[in-house]
Amino acid sequence: MLGVQLGFVRHVLVALAVVLILVLLARSARRAPDVAPGGTIIIRYSWVTRGLALVFLLIFVAGAIVAATRGMKAPAWFGIPLMSALVGFSAFVALETQRFRVELGADEIRVWSGWRRSRVIPWAAVTKYEYSDWNRWYVLHYGERGKVRVSSYAVGADSVGHEAQRRGIRSPEGRI
Repeated sequence: MLGVQLGFVRHVLVALAVVLILVLLARSARRAPDVAPGGTIIIRYSWVTRGLALVFLLIFVAGAIVAATRGMKAPAWFGIPLMSALVGFSAFVALETQRFRVELGADEIRVWSGWRRSRVIPWAAVTKYEYSDWNRWYVLHYGERGKVRVSSYAVGADSVGHEAQRRGIRSPEGRI
């Protein structure tokens, strides 16, 4: 009977930890963006998001190492792809949160990402602004097919919409 109660308590503690992590993420994303001395708005992921991404990467890598060296209880055809997917996804999230940064300046937008070379886009080249409910991205369109996507989980992401609206850039939905 005691084993059942301890198991229940462990599940409750895990659930509370997950809720705490989600609250921290939500609160950290809603704070005001950093503003450089020249008035440039800096959008990036919070220290909470970046730290959690690294923690999860380390947990999954450690889990993969333990599973590989001590043997898995699950069959190999199940465990190896699962651990590979978890490590790969957490590496993707860690790279995205560590390297992503957008600066909204007076004349241009500067974008850094782990996936592409850095870009400098003049505000005059931006043709359209939209928000994707599905992906939770703010999207600025420029040139023929260029896009700058800013996750709503980044600190100050809503500044993209406010700045686009202030500059008279059209939004098909007519909203920020």
